[in-house]
Amino acid sequence: MLDKKYYKIGEQVDRLVAAGVEVLNEGAVLCEVIEGGVAKVTIVASVAGGEKIAGIAILPYMLPTSAISSETFTVPASGSLIFNLRNPLGVTGQRRAAVAGGSDLTVDEASFSATPSTGTVKYDIATGRIKFAAGDAGKVVTFTYKFALTVTAARQRYGERAINNRDLVGNLGMVGVAKGYLELATDMFDASKDYSTGVLSLGNAGTLTIGGSGAAIPGGRVLATPAASGTAQGPFLRFSALIP
Repeated sequence: MLDKKYYKIGEQVDRLVAAGVEVLNEGAVLCEVIEGGVAKVTIVASVAGGEKIAGIAILPYMLPTSAISSETFTVPASGSLIFNLRNPLGVTGQRRAAVAGGSDLTVDEASFSATPSTGTVKYDIATGRIKFAAGDAGKVVTFTYKFALTVTAARQRYGERAINNRDLVGNLGMVGVAKGYLELATDMFDASKDYSTGVLSLGNAGTLTIGGSGAAIPGGRVLATPAASGTAQGPFLRFSALIP
């Protein structure tokens, strides 16, 4: 999903999509591929480092299949240490528990009923619950996570999508691609990473990441790191790129 408050693209073109590839999320990073002698775009499931970035998927008529939320908690000194996140159906491995002025907590997705040790937070991805350790009392923790969207939840969150060109991908096997100089805000990023330092690069399945093994994003620069949901910035990663 792209936040339209921060939206600047140099050029948009329609490109053929490689066979068997589904582009369902706006903001996905697309790569070049030659198929049957024809240049097409694809989503790389597992990056290797030699990818050629084609651009960013532009799909304003599609309902997103996932989203990112970022919520801040203060670990209490007494009472319940269990909190309910705003959204269930978390995505495994796509979460980060950043401590204000300190080191990240380790996120444990196993055995939610167990008691977490100091420095660890339990995460029940199915129900969207987190449980802190008593030894972390007083810490201010920003919990960022990706979660799956049902069709109903996507419609509630984003509304009905415009019908224009809705079948561009399915019927014509094409997708809109943004390239040139770009300034965008996206939730298609690896939610487990710290975006305050490092090189912006391609992650698995068309996501952005920091310090990964995928190809560097041409001219990639982080403009603003993800913030808490409900703030002006929101849980989007703002970045710029220069993709020829």
